[in-house]
Amino acid sequence: PTSSYDWYKIWDSLNQRF
Repeated sequence: PTSSYDWYKIWDSLNQRF
């Protein structure tokens, strides 16, 4: 599963794309 911190990193990556 993904941790809270992991989610933050993933969201950050997505934000960069958008």
